[in-house]
Amino acid sequence: MKRKSIFLIFILVALIFLGVNNFKRYPKKIVAEVLYTIDDRIFAFADDYIEDFGISDIFEKVKSSGDYGIRLSSLKENGDKLNIINFQSATNKSLYFLERKEEDKKTKTVGEKIVNSDVYLYRDEISDLPLYIDRNTMLNLSQDSNVLGDLGYDINNKKLFLPPVSFSEKNSELKKYVKKEWTRIIRKTNVKNISTNIYEIKVKSLDLEKLMNKVEEFYREENYFPFTILSEVLKKEFSNIYGDLEKQDVIVFYMETDDDKNLLKLQSDDGKYMLKIKKDFELKVPHRHIFIEHEENENLKTIKGKINQRNFRMSYYPREKNLIYHDEFMHINARFYNLIKSKKFKVIADIDGSEIKKVNFNFYTTPNKIEKEKKYIEILKLSEKDWKNLIKGASNEK
Repeated sequence: MKRKSIFLIFILVALIFLGVNNFKRYPKKIVAEVLYTIDDRIFAFADDYIEDFGISDIFEKVKSSGDYGIRLSSLKENGDKLNIINFQSATNKSLYFLERKEEDKKTKTVGEKIVNSDVYLYRDEISDLPLYIDRNTMLNLSQDSNVLGDLGYDINNKKLFLPPVSFSEKNSELKKYVKKEWTRIIRKTNVKNISTNIYEIKVKSLDLEKLMNKVEEFYREENYFPFTILSEVLKKEFSNIYGDLEKQDVIVFYMETDDDKNLLKLQSDDGKYMLKIKKDFELKVPHRHIFIEHEENENLKTIKGKINQRNFRMSYYPREKNLIYHDEFMHINARFYNLIKSKKFKVIADIDGSEIKKVNFNFYTTPNKIEKEKKYIEILKLSEKDWKNLIKGASNEK
């Protein structure tokens, strides 16, 4: 009996091993894994252009840690100014975002700081001091307060004022959020290996639209930069695609990979959709077409291509750390400073042919430490009368 049991266990283990190996070679599995690594392929393509930066390394650091720092300032032709500071540390569960605008000689500052459950809002039109909220008591206190509604926040948003997480963790959250729609697509999509490293993928338009809606919904509820920007971009780009999806029942894609299963090309049979990452790069969806190719030069890195109907050319001079971009309407002359590969850089750009004439941008993979504020106004504990006085300009300090 003992020998028979060991034999049965051996057979079971062998079947599991064979099943796993067959699944790894299963066309749907291969296609899913290839699509999952598209972001790595895109950043690797960018690395070939500006090797000094270590763009792939920066991407991997930020994606895994969720830590970075950004300082951005811009000046328009009419004199309007914009300044943005964004430090984020998912490691320390903290973030700091401040946006200062000077328009028509009027200045407006908005922002927020989150350190674990401590939230500080910056509203210079209300108070010179930060407005404090304890997220642990926020729900209970808000039942008897109109403060958050007056400030434009939705108290029913479960993600409101959550500390940041790494982009990898955010990606895992997204997968859980769209699991139902993604599972439906995996189940209903037909994938066939039609020749060596070439696959045919048939996906229902309605299933794809439902997945896109769910992705947009996920980012719509995010409450902090850069996801607020990403939400607006997705809303705009997806709206252009929805109209096309409604016109067809099934979309047929053809995917080409190299022997290591890296994506080379993904294209719909009608040519409306394309992602190509070879020696050149091409992205095509309804109302958007980007094409980039390298140009051979001895002492500089040059790419050229087209963004929609606009041709462009961009050259990077490694020795001088200069970058020059021009198209039919715009010319950009940028110089990089304090460049430490894979860690930080600063760029100052002068621009002609745009309403923005100057940009100063700093990036760090290690952000400044974000400290709690020492003076603030605990707004959710104010009486309704004191809150109304405060938003009318009266001074209240803790």
